[in-house]
Amino acid sequence: MKLISATIATAVIISLFTSSSAHSARFNALNTIYFDANNNIIGQQIAFCENVDLHGGNIDASNPYHITIMTGCGDPKSLCQPDFDNGWVCKPMGNNIGVKINYYQSATNLPVKTFCSAVYACDVGIDIAYGWGFELKAGYQ
Repeated sequence: MKLISATIATAVIISLFTSSSAHSARFNALNTIYFDANNNIIGQQIAFCENVDLHGGNIDASNPYHITIMTGCGDPKSLCQPDFDNGWVCKPMGNNIGVKINYYQSATNLPVKTFCSAVYACDVGIDIAYGWGFELKAGYQ
């Protein structure tokens, strides 16, 4: 019984550390930055396109003061149409790398544009908030 448990535990550990190419890619990356009533960054959690997740600081889903930024991961989706000579022909549908702010609320009514330019967090790609007193650790909370 112990051997079976050890085998299962080993399989779970191996699956956790398998390269992300073995897993299906995400369509979107998410970057949620939490801040306090004075707009100081207090936490962050990130879901990268490559199936890598990080979190750190004060992650509190009930905290209304945060911004969630979604970035497209490229577009693995295709537009498939019938082709009388070849059956079906599938072509990529653009790049899907735009940035969308899904949620933003500030205690001081700081405009989102001002917040984004101050912390450089709303560009294409996912930015890590450095220098705010917390370390990012593996996983998504």
